[in-house]
Amino acid sequence: MRRLISGFIVISVLVMSVILPVQGFAAGYDGAAVVAGEGVYIKSASSSITGDVYLNGDVEYGNNADSSQISGTVVQGSGFNCTYPGFTVPEIGNVINSAEATVKKPLTISQDTRISNLKVDAGGKNKSEDPAIVIDTAAGDVVLVVDKLNDFPSILVEGSNTAYIYFTDANHTVLDNMKINSYADGTPRISGSPSNTKVFISGDDDYDFSNVQVYADVYFDTNGLELEKKTVITGNIYTNADKIEITSPITGVICAPESECEVNSSGVVRGQVHVKQLNMANGNGVIIYDASIAESGEPALPSEPTVEPSEPTTEPSEPTEQPSEPAGKVVRYNVATGEYSRGTMATKMHTPDGVENAHLNYEVLDENTFEVSGPQEVSDDIKADVQLILETVNDTFISRKADPAVNLQWWRFGRIDSNGTSMTLSITPYSYQTIQAGGVDTMWLCWGDRDTEVETVWMVVE
Repeated sequence: MRRLISGFIVISVLVMSVILPVQGFAAGYDGAAVVAGEGVYIKSASSSITGDVYLNGDVEYGNNADSSQISGTVVQGSGFNCTYPGFTVPEIGNVINSAEATVKKPLTISQDTRISNLKVDAGGKNKSEDPAIVIDTAAGDVVLVVDKLNDFPSILVEGSNTAYIYFTDANHTVLDNMKINSYADGTPRISGSPSNTKVFISGDDDYDFSNVQVYADVYFDTNGLELEKKTVITGNIYTNADKIEITSPITGVICAPESECEVNSSGVVRGQVHVKQLNMANGNGVIIYDASIAESGEPALPSEPTVEPSEPTTEPSEPTEQPSEPAGKVVRYNVATGEYSRGTMATKMHTPDGVENAHLNYEVLDENTFEVSGPQEVSDDIKADVQLILETVNDTFISRKADPAVNLQWWRFGRIDSNGTSMTLSITPYSYQTIQAGGVDTMWLCWGDRDTEVETVWMVVE
């Protein structure tokens, strides 16, 4: 569980995302289960379409299939209007180079964030249904961009606003077994519309999903897409794929204007299908028109904020005094550059390396959450306190490392927390008293280079 430091004023600069509809589905297809730019080919006598079929080509039947398998009207020469909207990855100012997320210690995201390298441990595909990542949209829309990903993500979105999730460089093997707002059987974990979560996937030529459960709208930028076996998607699907094969249950609108789409085996689409060509060649493929789902099919993407021009005025306005933003309550010192920054920072619960007892958790500053905010002036007194922490921790480590009776390994010089005085045995208990005697009685964190020196110091200021 993460929380903001109690008593701190946390300033977040929020950029309002204006949701603008892009070209989607025009009126005139009420009742249509299938809208095809070319033809529809039904070769399995066990396949069925419940609803009307609009197409520019012909409906062709093979083997023992016949027209009775379409429960609706076939309208030829009807045109085609689905447009894949495409997407671009937004620029995010808050960039985290690396982060970890586990089901035991979920990573909570409550503001626009880009993670360059995300290490996920979701507990194995059958071990846990708990989320490793929680996106909190209580305060507004949240954009999460993930570049590199080591394993399948398990994500839960909380709050009533919209979450936009981008996977920019994820291959299909990494995303296989992915769960978003869903249990392992595809049952939603949340109430409300799946369109409150939008997932954007790119980075691989083909995606073959065999055990993915998603309750969200999904945008695929790829050449081929297979949704099979235990995959369950509830939400609209938009893609530029040339080929789609569906052998699993999908509830939503499928917009794939360039696709040759196959719905075979046990594939069931409940909603509406917009494709170039539809094939139902084997098995019990089913497409069922659902008006309540089809009406939600117009895609929407986050856009840049729009500014309405104000009317010119000839009267001078009275100057207004803008409230000043308070200085951040955390100071960060970068040892290599000698740079001081002020901002905000969250805390988290931490357990020392090698300790399994959860009762030994203690509160620490979360090194991944520092954000620069407010005026950046840092007084000489604050700098002196930071330097005291830095020098004392460095000296303590060097002296303890040199003591043969201690046998302190280099890899122990990682994080050093002010609150670890009674929980750790390496550095903090031997430096804390000196730091406190020097007048520093506040929460702090040093990040060691796992060799001989501290790289970064964070300190809470009053």
